[in-house]
Amino acid sequence: MAKLNGKGFKVVKRLVNPNNGLSIAIRSDGIILRKTFNGWKRYLKIKDGVSIETVIQKLYSKGYIDGVAPEFSTLMKWQNEGIARTPDGCRVEPDGICQHGYKSWLLIYGLL
Repeated sequence: MAKLNGKGFKVVKRLVNPNNGLSIAIRSDGIILRKTFNGWKRYLKIKDGVSIETVIQKLYSKGYIDGVAPEFSTLMKWQNEGIARTPDGCRVEPDGICQHGYKSWLLIYGLL
């Protein structure tokens, strides 16, 4: 398990891909972590000479948005309640798509 924050580093940005649900955290030490159902794991290391800001802008251009995917327990709760959220925070039916075009997290993860 990788730490989000620790001695000498901290998370500077959390992003999520609304198409596949991949959540990443970019740390100040240039390590990029990805969220799994078991916690955060090391995913990538930013190359020397490339700024964190450049990486963030590139991820925005690839469709990533600010935020992080919900926990599995939250997804199950939404499924039982018959209401869900989308990556941009809209409330929709579990199999719904919001007015901004984002699918519910339950659809993204194929839980329906």
